[in-house]
Amino acid sequence: MIDLQELLAYLHANSIKLWLEDERLRVSAPNGVLTAEMRNQLTFHKNELLLLLEKQAMQHIPPAPRTGKEPLSYAQQRLWFLQLLEENSAYSMPAVLHLQGELKRDILQQAIDTIVARHESLRTTFVEEAGEIYQQIVPPTSVAIPMIELAPSALSEQSAAALRLADNEIRRPFDLAKGPLLRVLLIRILPAARPVQAPPEYYLVFNMHHIVSDGVSIGLLIEEFSALYSAGIRGETANLPTLPVQYADYAVWQRKWLQGKLLEQQAAYWQEKLHGAPPLLELPTDRPRPAQQTFRGKTIEFIIDREMTRKINLFSQQHKATPFMTLLSAFALLLHRYSSQNEILIGTPIAGRGQPEIERLIGLFLNTLVMRASFGQNLTVRELMEQVRQTALDAYAHQDLPFERLIDLLQVERNRSYNPVFQVMFAMQPANPEQLQLPGLNLTPLTLETDMAKFDLNLMIGESSKGLQGELEYNCDLFDAATAQQMVNHFQHLLAAMLAQPTANVATLPMLGHDERHQLLVDLNATAGDYPHTQCLHQLFEAQVERTPHACALVDAGSGAELTYAELNARANQVAHYLQTLGAKPDDLIGLCVERSAHMLVGLLGILKAGAAYVPLDPAFP
Repeated sequence: MIDLQELLAYLHANSIKLWLEDERLRVSAPNGVLTAEMRNQLTFHKNELLLLLEKQAMQHIPPAPRTGKEPLSYAQQRLWFLQLLEENSAYSMPAVLHLQGELKRDILQQAIDTIVARHESLRTTFVEEAGEIYQQIVPPTSVAIPMIELAPSALSEQSAAALRLADNEIRRPFDLAKGPLLRVLLIRILPAARPVQAPPEYYLVFNMHHIVSDGVSIGLLIEEFSALYSAGIRGETANLPTLPVQYADYAVWQRKWLQGKLLEQQAAYWQEKLHGAPPLLELPTDRPRPAQQTFRGKTIEFIIDREMTRKINLFSQQHKATPFMTLLSAFALLLHRYSSQNEILIGTPIAGRGQPEIERLIGLFLNTLVMRASFGQNLTVRELMEQVRQTALDAYAHQDLPFERLIDLLQVERNRSYNPVFQVMFAMQPANPEQLQLPGLNLTPLTLETDMAKFDLNLMIGESSKGLQGELEYNCDLFDAATAQQMVNHFQHLLAAMLAQPTANVATLPMLGHDERHQLLVDLNATAGDYPHTQCLHQLFEAQVERTPHACALVDAGSGAELTYAELNARANQVAHYLQTLGAKPDDLIGLCVERSAHMLVGLLGILKAGAAYVPLDPAFP
């Protein structure tokens, strides 16, 4: 049998036409062309052809009639429920712009009003009626843009105060039912604190709820604002592309499109791919996992220099892969080494903007794919790369199933202490523009430090002028900063080892740096020390009793009981006297069979004080 691509090429070359009619495959061909062999080929590839034709029929998104109660997309539906359960700022999508120059507030207002008028998603609210959630789109109105003026002070103090105000705005919760779901704040730095002739300075804060926005949308918002403001200053009309559809049209289309054979095919792939996967990645945490998932987070930043970046690109080309696949392989290996689990699940975002109608639309199109890496014995770097490469390609080919539907299909048991399916994310991010030039105004996008983490770990890597810029976002209720930094170091060591040893077994790749290896193998084993060779252990203990009789000597973890040196010594003496009455003498071996506790230490010292030798016996032994 030939593959599907060869079959399609043959059909095209021989003017054989296929179409759907009542969900059945129909064929039209010139006389004599449709041979028995070709009929067999069509029968063999029937399901694939049906799926392809269904996708082609639905690939264009038409405008949908408006009812006033538009459905939510699958991603919006999940976010609505999450917001209902967890009212926090983890679902804010902010953009903070540092402006330097003469800002025309009337042009600013006009630009933002135009953006909101263009994109229905930015004037949408979400209401519940009779157990159903709907989008409601309100008519365009002028957007409120409050301005806060910062009193004169040192410039650094004003900048810090401005960023605190921006952070406060980002933390302020949204009301999904009342809106607005786009808020704008302007912060003005008053001129007295600025050097002479320095340009005026502002901070412009956009804050959108994730239910109407995603990462691509932030870039579109900044791009449209720049174009509209620049055109307004020049007295011109901005040449923005027409939006053929709105987000509500996409939501209607998605629910009609994702059904039938397409849904079955997508679901079958993911159900097979994730069958038997562990529900939780059990990384060694610094603290027990809370019963209720928290979103308190911190970020560790790091740089992969230009030379290492060059090696990553070359290595990827040699393995017919992308840098994303190479970095994902290294991250999966790190998680495998930390958790000792052989099946690793990592989530990764995908833009979800495959249709041209929605490329320029502000809204939530983001989908999440699950990448599974399996680690068995004797797995080489090259084999890991090929596995991750094929997994990624297969995932891209089946990216149409919303993650929200995947959770339902897998019948994942909900646990409020961690995310379903995966708890760790990896993303490659495009480079952000460092500065934009507008008429009379310099615009610099800023990245605010965040104390939020949607996942246990989220590794984000993007291009920068120095090579690659990395950020490891971690949940600080699970991990200490030192642990997160150690993970970053180990990731870079494993990555370098992979690039240098493509034929090596992944289990043999070094994860420790030279200093850490020296500390573990040499420094921590330098335990030699002087102590009195003429005294026994119990005599050294008795000397400490003389020095600090009332200091705490022992805490029993089981009972919580505490004993001072004097109390411990007295109890050990009682045991020693009793053993001597039983005839204990030097060179006798006395066994002690007891769980680790205060009683064990009392017995050990008592045996030594009686002059005998202590023989530990495990209570678990038969």
